[in-house]
Amino acid sequence: MVLVITTTLFLIVTAWLGATISKNSLFNSQNLANSSRYLAENALQYTIFKISNDEDWLESFKTVADWQETIENENVFLEGQSWQVKIQNTDLGQADIFATSTIKIGTKNYREIINARITTVEDGSIVLNYD
Repeated sequence: MVLVITTTLFLIVTAWLGATISKNSLFNSQNLANSSRYLAENALQYTIFKISNDEDWLESFKTVADWQETIENENVFLEGQSWQVKIQNTDLGQADIFATSTIKIGTKNYREIINARITTVEDGSIVLNYD
């Protein structure tokens, strides 16, 4: 009888530990996915700020049909977090943007890629549209 009770308790504890570890792993994966997304969003917002406030970039964005630039930022908030943005004009005052964020933990890299388009409107402001 003691052996049956001990075996049953062992199985219950093992199942509980397995479920707890699985939930923890799922939570960590979701947390890294969210962090990667926010990091890529940060890259997009930085790019819009840069184009809006850097006269050379703004002039090129509005007047050079084949203008393109790449921006990289290493160790953005913490070590191992980085992003890269590629901007490619598709027309005067219109560009496709590809923002890639990377979070490196150990030997694993977690990435998020966001494609967006920016355009200038009549009042001169820049509008961001997600694809």
